[in-house]
Amino acid sequence: TITIITRMLLQEDKDKGEVHTIMLHRNNSNCSNSNLILRSGAVVNLVIAILAILPPSYHPAYVLDMMSPLPPSNVHGHAFAAFIALFGIAYWLSAYDVNKYREVIKLGIAGKVIISIIFLVHYMAGRCSLTLAMGTGILDGTFAVLFIRILNSAKS
Repeated sequence: TITIITRMLLQEDKDKGEVHTIMLHRNNSNCSNSNLILRSGAVVNLVIAILAILPPSYHPAYVLDMMSPLPPSNVHGHAFAAFIALFGIAYWLSAYDVNKYREVIKLGIAGKVIISIIFLVHYMAGRCSLTLAMGTGILDGTFAVLFIRILNSAKS
């Protein structure tokens, strides 16, 4: 666990005329865990955004036959990549101050759940593999649960 010095109190010993420094420590592991989770979410989103703009011949999901190939000029895919990257940046900023960015984290939770549902629907329609649908569902579902825990543990 990470501890930080929250404040220093000076107490004068009147009998001896000495000044003693008393350090009070606060366990800050919850804050550092929130920071780590939000930054991990940011990095994952940025990596996925980069993968989303790769041409189909280089994209792992297409190479491994987990998704139907997209047309060469994929405006929707690039727009989606920008959306993912922007949420990644938002998660990174949220790591600095969870309370200030509560609403952004709530949007992130909603986005994670919606993306999981979208991939499930596409799997059921035969447009992506079970591996991709489950992987997305597990990854985004896990982050959604972790983000909920961060909000519940932070002060309102």
